Amino acid sequence: MYKKITVFIICLSVILLYMSPYIILGEKSYLPINDNLDGPFVDYVLLARSGKIFSSLKTVLPQIANGISRNVFPSEFDLTLWFFYFFPPFAAYFVNLLLYRILAFFGMFLLLKKHILDKKINQLILFSVSLIFALLPFLSFGSGCIALLPLTFYIFLNIRKNKYCWYDWVILGFIPLYSNLPLVYTFFILFLGLLWLFDLIKYKKINPIFVYALITFSVLFLIKEYRLVYITFFDHSYISHRVEFVIIKDSISQCLQKTLDILHYGQYHAQSSAFPVLIISWIVAFLHIRKNKLKANFYWTTAIIFFFALCYGFRDVWFWKDIGSKITLLHAFDISRFFMLLPLFWYINWAYSLQVIWQIKKYGQQLTVLLIAIQLMLIFYKNEIVQGSITYKINFKQFFAEELFTKIKSDIGDKTNSFRIVSLGIHPSIASYNGFFTLDFYLNNYPLKYKHEFRQIISGELKKNMELQKFFDEWGSRCYLFSQDLPVHPWTKSIYETIKIQDLIIDTYKFKSMGGKYLFSAAEIMHPEINNLKFYKKYSNVNSAWDIYVYKLL
Repeated sequence: MYKKITVFIICLSVILLYMSPYIILGEKSYLPINDNLDGPFVDYVLLARSGKIFSSLKTVLPQIANGISRNVFPSEFDLTLWFFYFFPPFAAYFVNLLLYRILAFFGMFLLLKKHILDKKINQLILFSVSLIFALLPFLSFGSGCIALLPLTFYIFLNIRKNKYCWYDWVILGFIPLYSNLPLVYTFFILFLGLLWLFDLIKYKKINPIFVYALITFSVLFLIKEYRLVYITFFDHSYISHRVEFVIIKDSISQCLQKTLDILHYGQYHAQSSAFPVLIISWIVAFLHIRKNKLKANFYWTTAIIFFFALCYGFRDVWFWKDIGSKITLLHAFDISRFFMLLPLFWYINWAYSLQVIWQIKKYGQQLTVLLIAIQLMLIFYKNEIVQGSITYKINFKQFFAEELFTKIKSDIGDKTNSFRIVSLGIHPSIASYNGFFTLDFYLNNYPLKYKHEFRQIISGELKKNMELQKFFDEWGSRCYLFSQDLPVHPWTKSIYETIKIQDLIIDTYKFKSMGGKYLFSAAEIMHPEINNLKFYKKYSNVNSAWDIYVYKLL
């Protein structure tokens, strides 16, 4: 018992070591920008600051898009939101991610110990797989709840075997408060439904307590996401911009390539880090597996992994799209999202693989230790702060540039709620974070009517560049001001220093009618008077990733 407690302490210490750069660097930490700081992070910040957390279904948040429905933001039952309410934004991010990792470790530990590994449990495999899963590069928002899948699966397997305790039900009630239904748990609930159907066919038993647990779990999610349920099914006046999403049909060869890619590289929102260690482990185990029960479980998890990969790869195959165009439900259902479950089943399969490798008579144990050590080193290399320093080279403090934007606010003088601004070459979330009221934003769900209205401002630039036009018209979640002279995705001032924006075409009359007054640009705009703009001032700061050129509407 004493040895186990010691190992637990060591594992938790490793998790803290992995997270230590956040503590050491603080706001100088390099965090992921894409689908993180550029949008979801600021959604939580704005809502936490708004004073409208418990507002009615008819409430709007005024700071973006001239007022956007409160219902497109996280529910008041979302635990992550309360971290942002009680802590400063960076601290809230850290606490949220640390808690995810701790729950991921204990969830995988319980799942492996009780339901996956043999009764004579190999402690090295048990603790190592649990620890490495907990260190996967989870995004903090939305897909971060992948970290809770092992704990959820553990509880449902307890209930399936009728070996549950009262605290299993308590935890089951907690999980929806800290998880994302549309992005992750819709697909896990569907998987559990398929598992129940398999048992029904094989054992001819309904297992009513499992059905009850699954229904209760689903209902709790619907209660937590009642705002999303309302605008999706009951608010007939609300039409989401998502109805205009266009997905190009893929050929069979393209679908096969996507399938191989997700097995090899994984997916940004659900990184399994399977290559090369987990894949090599699978190959070695496949060549040496003998024990029947272990063999069956190994093959089952392998089949599940390949099924989820095929769902991802063949989502856009031409015949599926043709069927989906005729059946509304299929058109709306994104079957590829099963890839969110891949990290869970890759690491269950890895535990099976390591069991097989450990039992290889010659060098099996040494190979197991080597594979675990290599995977642990790779996971540390994939730490989001390490990768952020390589990829983005913009830290949290530089990204939001609070000192610079405080100076801009001070110079402008007007109350920020009395006018609207747009950003060019930087993410609108930066201005929103710093208290400005913006017409542009990044949201996964907003009114289609607003998309069409905002498009009038940027239609001139869209006509000049077919790539930008498709990017906005066929997707449009990034409701941004674009220029063909700038990268589609904002970058750093070292890039913008070499760029002059030529012949910018925006409809400033429409901009003005929507309350617009200032344009914040990361690059200098040549001849701004053509667009009825007047150069106001250039702002620089050593702690900013951007130089900001401020232009005022004439």
